[in-house]
Amino acid sequence: MLSEPTVVLPMEGKEKPAVFRKRKSVLYANDAYFRFIPHQWVAGDVKNALSKPFSVVLSESVARLYFPSIDPAGAIGRVLVYNDSLKTTVTGIVKDITERTDFTFREFISYASLPSSKFNDQQNWGGVNSNDQFFIRLQKGVSPDAVTKQIQSIFNAHLPEGSLPNVFSLQPLADVHFNSEYDNFDQRMGHRPTLYGLIVVAAVLLLLGCINFINLSTAQAVQRAKEIGVRKTMGGSRSQLMGQFLSETVLLTLAATIISLLLVPLVLRVFADFVPPELNAGMLADPIVILFVALLVVLVGLAAGCYPAWILSGYKPVFVLKNQSAMNGAVSRSVWVRKTLTVVQFVFAQALMIATLVVSGQIKYMLNKDLGFKKEGIVTIATPYNMRDFTDSVHARASVQTRKFLLQQISAVPGVADACLGAMPPSADGGNMQTMRYYDGKKTIETTVEIKQGDEAYMRLYHLQLLRGRALRDTDSTGAVVINESLARLLGFRNPADAVGKQMDKGESAVPIVGVVKDFFASSLRS
Repeated sequence: MLSEPTVVLPMEGKEKPAVFRKRKSVLYANDAYFRFIPHQWVAGDVKNALSKPFSVVLSESVARLYFPSIDPAGAIGRVLVYNDSLKTTVTGIVKDITERTDFTFREFISYASLPSSKFNDQQNWGGVNSNDQFFIRLQKGVSPDAVTKQIQSIFNAHLPEGSLPNVFSLQPLADVHFNSEYDNFDQRMGHRPTLYGLIVVAAVLLLLGCINFINLSTAQAVQRAKEIGVRKTMGGSRSQLMGQFLSETVLLTLAATIISLLLVPLVLRVFADFVPPELNAGMLADPIVILFVALLVVLVGLAAGCYPAWILSGYKPVFVLKNQSAMNGAVSRSVWVRKTLTVVQFVFAQALMIATLVVSGQIKYMLNKDLGFKKEGIVTIATPYNMRDFTDSVHARASVQTRKFLLQQISAVPGVADACLGAMPPSADGGNMQTMRYYDGKKTIETTVEIKQGDEAYMRLYHLQLLRGRALRDTDSTGAVVINESLARLLGFRNPADAVGKQMDKGESAVPIVGVVKDFFASSLRS
């Protein structure tokens, strides 16, 4: 996956090239990708479109964006430049996938282009990057465990000496959207407990509505007693009366549903900051959604109308016409049912109120909890991908100088109190993990730690509390590190001050511990 690249379209003659920044859904892939994730092809060779380096396949929507004056198929052979360094030629056009899916990519660069890229990291067997995904289709009858063992043996054979081994497992495709243990190209993932919780809340609210309707209907039964008596006297059967009452309930449910559907666009607009953009009013036109709503109307109508219809249709004409409907046994028997339903209704209502207060308290706690670092008044700016670290020293030095120049320009902006260079803020999704070792004189302690990279202003900017030692300096040529309290305790130091001056093995080099910082939250409070 290519992270938000800048795309440049060279123009013929002296025209200024068109530039498209922060492009999303750009993927490195080979021809096999389209066998796993089928696309309808508009132009190009499905078997060989991505077989050669510097090839790119575009979706119709992207082709229209880049080349609005020509038919999408006419984009074949045009040139696109990604991040000012990767020059590609359009070799195929595919239709956009209209189904809801996690595979939302619209630009596919040939995987064969990677070896020539400065960002290539294919030989890093000891690294783990969620932007790299490997798909396997098993033959029928093949055990996933057997294939996993073979993959594990291949990895172990190529793993550099001294690297911490990884344990592999095959993840079913149906598990991709909801399993947060594995990343999915940085796509938005679903959370099953939250969805199940929302389903339960919706079901409880519907149940409360049904109970409330039953209570109101049975409580007002006397008002329709004469109508029922006259209908039965005129020959109306109980089944006909039940059909009438049920149809009334279903019609009321249908009217309420129509009003609710009309309010959906307004409600989604109000909660736009909390609702993913894929969830929109257009989903109401989906045949599955229409079928679900229709079944829900019938189900709710029957659930809310069956009992009142049974009670009302059970009136005896002789008592009704003598104004003795209250003496009817069916009415008296329904009183205890109505009382029971009322109790249930209030129990559920109170449970929802308590749950609301609990969630409100949790949100208040998360908004006001001290995270261990300053977050107010700080703006983070992501530098372009081609400004970051490169494999060769020449480009690496140029990248460092460019970022330092950017830092100087930002620091000179009026109103900027402080600025720093860092890979990630103290709390962020994802991170840079690395295995580190410490020998305490008796045994070697090995652990995987999360690395927060920053310059000497990093700790000052975020107000990280230094317990012992000193902060990092730009002159620390030995790659000094500052560790937190948790890592100090893991290494066996009861007093954080005792960790200062010790050395840890970071890869093949030893780095000194120059300070210990107070623990802070490196991820969300939910984690």
